[in-house]
Amino acid sequence: MGADHKTPIPVVSCAIVRGGEVLLLRRAIEPGVGMWALPAGHLEPGETAEDGAVREVAEETGLAVRVEYLGSFAKVLGDGRSFLSMIFLGRDPEGEVTIDWESSAWKWVPLERGALESIDWAFGNHRAAALALARERE
Repeated sequence: MGADHKTPIPVVSCAIVRGGEVLLLRRAIEPGVGMWALPAGHLEPGETAEDGAVREVAEETGLAVRVEYLGSFAKVLGDGRSFLSMIFLGRDPEGEVTIDWESSAWKWVPLERGALESIDWAFGNHRAAALALARERE
C-alpha cells in the first residue's frame, strides 16, 4: 500500500421494520442535526458489523433485534475522510422505543415511496436503503 492509502471508517446502520413501517430517529447531534436517520454509529474495536448494528440499535432505541445484512455504501467527504457504511435489516423488534441523547424524537414511517421521499434525510444511504425496502414490498 502506498502512503496515500486511507482506510475507510466503518459504520453500521439498521433499518428496523415492524409491520409495514420503518423506525426513524431525529438526530440531535452532527452530522445532520434535526434531520431523520436510521439508528447508526461507528464500530468499536474488535466488534463485528452485526454485533455493532445490534449494539447501536439497543443504545439508540432500547430495542432488541436480530439483524441481516442488506448492503454497503461508500462515501468520501471533502476533507478526504472516507466511510464504509454497512446497512442491516432488523425485523419485529422486541421492547419499547426509548431514545438516547443522540436523538430528539422518533417515529414509525410507512415503507412507501411517497412517505419516505418526503422525509428530510440526514444520510443519502439511509434514504436509499429505506426506498429499496419499500420497492421490495410493492
